[in-house]
Amino acid sequence: MIIAEDKIKIQTLSVSEALMIMNLNEQNAILFRNSKSKKLNFLSKKNDGNISWIEPKI
Repeated sequence: MIIAEDKIKIQTLSVSEALMIMNLNEQNAILFRNSKSKKLNFLSKKNDGNISWIEPKI
């Protein structure tokens, strides 16, 4: 079930900038374009408090 739909601007950020924004906005996840690799990346907080970082291989 989809609860909400939202359109966002995907920012170009470093991983550390994305993590800082995620923490400042109290978000559980953030999708961004990695400024180093230019690929879409995804950061998310896991239940154990650790951060998961995904950068797809294409």
